[in-house]
Amino acid sequence: MEVKIDKKEIHNIPAVPTAPPPPTLRNEISLSHGKNLMKSAASLIGNGDDKIMKECALNVCQNFLHRYETDGCNLSWFYHNNDVQAFLQDGPTCGLVALKLAADILKISPSKSTKEIEDLVKVAQENGFTCHGEMFSAWDMGSLAKKYYKLKFDVVSNGLEDYMQLIKHLYRGYPVLVPYDADRNHEPCLKRGHKAHWAVITGFLIGLKDENISLTDVPTDGRDGTDTSIHPFHLAEGQIPGLFETKHLFLLARQGKSRHYAVWHWVNLNNSNKNLFEFDQAGISDSEKTKCIFTEGVQPGLCSKVVLLFP
Repeated sequence: MEVKIDKKEIHNIPAVPTAPPPPTLRNEISLSHGKNLMKSAASLIGNGDDKIMKECALNVCQNFLHRYETDGCNLSWFYHNNDVQAFLQDGPTCGLVALKLAADILKISPSKSTKEIEDLVKVAQENGFTCHGEMFSAWDMGSLAKKYYKLKFDVVSNGLEDYMQLIKHLYRGYPVLVPYDADRNHEPCLKRGHKAHWAVITGFLIGLKDENISLTDVPTDGRDGTDTSIHPFHLAEGQIPGLFETKHLFLLARQGKSRHYAVWHWVNLNNSNKNLFEFDQAGISDSEKTKCIFTEGVQPGLCSKVVLLFP
C-alpha cells in the first residue's frame, strides 16, 4: 500500500534545535603554539607533589596486577620505586630526556637553566656524542652524565642478566638507563635495533613465594593466588635477599614519549636490550645518515648495554 505524505504537514513540523556548543574545559590546553607545549608533561600530570607521584606509580602497579595471571601461585607482591615526574621529549632526544629524569631522581640540578635538554644537546655536541640529540652509545651517555651532572657511572655489558645487581642498585635509590627497541605502544619489542629508544628504570615490582618472604613482615595465613596487595620492599642493613622468582619480576620505567609509568617484564626488556644490532636505514637518505653520530656503531654501543648511575 502506497503511503502519501502531505507536503503541507512536512512544513508544519517544528525544526530540530541546534545542539549547544560543548562546555569549555578548565584545563583545556591549546596546541596552537606547536610542539613546544609537549616538551614537559609537568602541566599535564600535576604539580610534582611526592605523594601524587607515589600514588601514581602504585596505582599503575595495582592496575597491572589485576590483569596479571599468576597461574594460581601464592605470591606476595613487593614494590620499590624512585619516584620522578614525567618529561616528554622534543625531537630525537629520548636518551637525553632519560638522563634528565635520572638526574631528577638523584635530586641533581646543574644550574637554574630552564633549557636543560638544550644545554645537554650542546654539551653532547661539543664532545662529539651527538648531532641533533640522538645517543647511540652507552659509554657516551655515561660520559655525558659525568660531564654535565658530575655523576659516576658504570656501563654493564651483559644487559639486565644480573637482575640481583639491578634490584640492589634501584633499592639504593639509584636510576638505570637502558636502550631497547620500542613498539608502537612504547613497550619492549624485537626489531633488531630499528626502533632503538632510551628509558630510565625507576623501580621494580616482585612477586615472591612463601619461602622467599623474609624481606618484610607480611602475613601469609589465608592468602591465595588472587591476593594483589602490594607491600613496601625493605631490606635490613647488610641483609642479602635470596634469589627472586624471575618469572614474576617487573620493572617500572619512564621514557620520553609518554607521561605514564610503564611496567615491563624483566625478561622482555632484557631480550629487547640484547637485540640492538643495527640502525634502521629504510627511507633515510645518505645525507641524513651522516647527521647521526655512531661513536662505536649500534651493536657495540647499545647491544646488551645498560648504564648504572650514582652520585
